[in-house]
Amino acid sequence: METISLEDINTADKTTSLEMRLMKQDALFSPIWTSVVGPIVDSFSVASCGAYSTYDVFLSIHSGASLLYVGNLNDARKTFAGFVVLELLGSRIGGTNDGPNVWLSYIDPSLRGTQIVFEGAAFIEAEAKKLGAKAIYAVSNNDEIGALFEKIGFSKVVKMVTYRKDL
Repeated sequence: METISLEDINTADKTTSLEMRLMKQDALFSPIWTSVVGPIVDSFSVASCGAYSTYDVFLSIHSGASLLYVGNLNDARKTFAGFVVLELLGSRIGGTNDGPNVWLSYIDPSLRGTQIVFEGAAFIEAEAKKLGAKAIYAVSNNDEIGALFEKIGFSKVVKMVTYRKDL
């Protein structure tokens, strides 16, 4: 699989590109959280089978333990493109502290597989470097997501599957 160098991404020749910004903690009380990001986090937390709740994510961002980045297309409407929640305490699974963990990420389905994904990844990588990170972590048991991580330069560390039995 070919790895794409995120440093080589050039958006100068594109009519639309991605603008990402760090949302301040008080943005959790704004429409961006209540009407856009929050409902997506709700669906993720339900799919996590109890591993975390929307409140866990909200509290982590509000306390400063995690950072919320929101992306918009650089078009006339500033169309919502997606978001990333970086957990600053290291990997939730591995417990290391040499870099943030991509706790949650979402990209609008119409943008998946486009250059916008790589622009967002390059932005998050640059932000992690600003934080002094030596690495970025992400956990997924989804093969499609894993292939995307590998395409943008992540290495598979361990194949982990979580099992659960409801009682």
